[in-house]
Amino acid sequence: MMKYEWEHKSITHKIKRDGKGVCYFFPSDLAELTLMPYPESWEELAVQQTLQSANIRLRPENQGWYQFVPCRYDEEEGIVYISEENFNQYWKKIRYKLMEYYLGKKRVRTIMNEELDSQVCLDAFWTQTSEARIMDAKIVIFSRLPEEERLRLMSKRASIMDNRKILYVFNQNGGPVHDKTCELVKSISLEDFCGAEEMPEGRGFCAKCRRRLHIRLAIGPDFKNCQIYESFLQRCGVSEMELEYFVRECGGKMFMESLQVMRLKCGEDTWKAERKEDGLLVLYHNNYIRIGEDERFITDGFHEQNVCAKKLNRILRYVEDYTWKGHLEAKKSAEDNNLTEDAVLQEEGYVPENGVVQEDSQEYGCIGDSMVKSEAWWKRLAAWLKKWFI
Repeated sequence: MMKYEWEHKSITHKIKRDGKGVCYFFPSDLAELTLMPYPESWEELAVQQTLQSANIRLRPENQGWYQFVPCRYDEEEGIVYISEENFNQYWKKIRYKLMEYYLGKKRVRTIMNEELDSQVCLDAFWTQTSEARIMDAKIVIFSRLPEEERLRLMSKRASIMDNRKILYVFNQNGGPVHDKTCELVKSISLEDFCGAEEMPEGRGFCAKCRRRLHIRLAIGPDFKNCQIYESFLQRCGVSEMELEYFVRECGGKMFMESLQVMRLKCGEDTWKAERKEDGLLVLYHNNYIRIGEDERFITDGFHEQNVCAKKLNRILRYVEDYTWKGHLEAKKSAEDNNLTEDAVLQEEGYVPENGVVQEDSQEYGCIGDSMVKSEAWWKRLAAWLKKWFI
């Protein structure tokens, strides 16, 4: 096992050579090769017999010419060796071009600098007394911890990872907050690793694990079934912003009763969203007994709410905006005007159209007309943007 836990990548592309027979690579080629920086005094490189002279070609923005970054190439092992000096000078540019490749041709939705940094092999800098990490696109050497201190920090890290109350993990020196299952957590050093039960102030979320972190917040101890929740939410078209609003702003909770039925808890009310065979979601509301003009007692069981949608995010909007007081006001308004039960639902934010959602005809389909009038959706969007971008 290598110190940095890297593996050789399979070589699937044809080696490029210039007119003089010298190998050259573009940054995108490094997605299929192993990039290995080395110190100038590294003796092991001198005894390698299979190394070829090579270069990495970088094209500056809006320029028609290339920068050649000298390196050496082991064709048999698929390793590109680059000096520490050249790595520190050019890695930021190489990483940017490599990120463009992943987001473009590879169609990766999100990829972070830390993830690309973790693909670089730093074995040449590890000794019995020192280790290396990439920080701000440069190699930084640290003294290795004494064995006793290392074991203590490993125990602390394991304790944080096992503690169900701790939901957020992060680097104490800065950077985003991660879910415990995020791959980038492995890149946080033992001495910098921290955890917290509450969201740390002034931190953002990791783009790679943001959705999973909010699912963890919503489902609590049932996280072992996280993949079932992820699959259901994806099939039901729940956006990341809607999930985050339901969980963080409304304190919503979720529980999968079966592969097709999700229970929702928002405020004092409990709901069920059941996905039918035709893909339509039907909403059920907890039973209750009225014990006064404006009071109720919630009992066991559920009743159908006459609310349906093709996407769960529309169900969530209705659930988020529902209140017992609002329901009573809508019902009284309907009674005063001799309106039907459908009118009560319309006052609460649901407008059925022949009993079927016409999602493609307008932005909100059958759910949301009253939301448009009250601008609840735009308030939600504005609050989200203000929180994370202002």
